Amino acid sequence: MLINKNIILESLLHFNKKLNEIDDDLSQLSWDSNEELVVLTKNMIINILNRFLNHEISSFEIEKWAELIEGREDIGIEIEFKEYINNIIFSLANPILSFPDGIINDEVVNHLLNS
Repeated sequence: MLINKNIILESLLHFNKKLNEIDDDLSQLSWDSNEELVVLTKNMIINILNRFLNHEISSFEIEKWAELIEGREDIGIEIEFKEYINNIIFSLANPILSFPDGIINDEVVNHLLNS
């Protein structure tokens, strides 16, 4: 059964399914899009970062989550916080380039939350 594209993208943004299920669902979709179907907000980012700090998701999962979002044309970014959100998604998706020792840890996530 083919799931609605918006539902798949919302599941990704809210990370409300297992990562491998989200990844499988996304594999059904094209990366290219003429329109933004969903919007990633600052509050969604904060929620995901707090879930990491509460040990609900791992450093591997938060990195993979950001990788799945990065570069998707069908995901818009909350305009008032576009630079903030883009920087965090890039940093999480590319920890080797972004963080000391290339590791996502509590210190790094707390810094992102307070930036």
